[in-house]
Amino acid sequence: MKYSGLYFISNPTAQVPGSEAICQSLSTGIERNFERANREEGGWNLSHIIFRNTQDTSSNQNGNANSYHHLLRLSYLNPNCAFSFIQQPSSDPPASQPTPAKDGSSASEAAQPPSTVQPAQGPIVSLPTEQFESFYSLILNQWTQLWTPQRALDIPPTFPGFTYTVPNFTIHIGALRARRSGPQTAGSLSPGVLVCITTGAGAFEDDDDDDDDDDDRNKSNGNDVDMKDVNAEIEEELDFSSVQEQIRGIWKMLTKGVDLGKSEMREVMQGAQGSGGNKQKGTEAADERSEQTEDERSEQTEDERSEQTEEFEKYAYDQGLQGQAETVLFNGGTLD
Repeated sequence: MKYSGLYFISNPTAQVPGSEAICQSLSTGIERNFERANREEGGWNLSHIIFRNTQDTSSNQNGNANSYHHLLRLSYLNPNCAFSFIQQPSSDPPASQPTPAKDGSSASEAAQPPSTVQPAQGPIVSLPTEQFESFYSLILNQWTQLWTPQRALDIPPTFPGFTYTVPNFTIHIGALRARRSGPQTAGSLSPGVLVCITTGAGAFEDDDDDDDDDDDRNKSNGNDVDMKDVNAEIEEELDFSSVQEQIRGIWKMLTKGVDLGKSEMREVMQGAQGSGGNKQKGTEAADERSEQTEDERSEQTEDERSEQTEEFEKYAYDQGLQGQAETVLFNGGTLD
């Protein structure tokens, strides 16, 4: 299974050249501090857009918390799919804000505790990558009574991020650009740089084929054991503290001798639950359909197909407006 740690480096100038300079410094640090660092060809891109639910004045006065609608497109995660999910208000108390150190140093110098992204508590809806922008435009222009633009960040294909591989680790680096909407769309701001460090975690790989082979062997021996359930239990018991420390070690080596100036850094570690990844329901359904014979598909009546289409459209509509999920990329959907 894969496990990732995410680092955000702020850009004090908020200008694109400032973020590009940080990226160049990190690239130099990797090539200087890692003997076997290899820069991969090609780039990667990201779009993370956040909408806040539109509330009337009376709702805000009652202290109702906001919901957030996230749109995510990350090319190295899945080049063919983008994702939509709705983050409902959390019942957990808000995390404490960092305070200045007692020695009088500024808040930027005070230590900020790392955070961990918790797993989504509801369905995440996938859509084809080519429909990402049209879906964004639909929410922005047609669903204004439901959602208000909050933040839109991109690592665009025209200025892609880059990737380094070092033994057992993959490092993705990219300069974020803030997307503007409305009459003043000229120019571009860059709030900072994103660094994602990914490695393998645990001795058990999430391989469906191996699980199926183990299931067959167990059943042939008279044991009614589902290896997927066993691996799920093992995954819940895995201690990710060691791999988190390894990622932090890579981060320290990466930034050794790198002058980040007045930039602030924030660390977010991936949640442990579900780190192995789950097969998408749409993929499972496609597999089931592919296993049908031509005769079985032809036996399905037009009325049955129409009924299934209506059910799917209703499901997609409900999930698009009412699904619950938490942010995959940023803890709480913010970079502050």
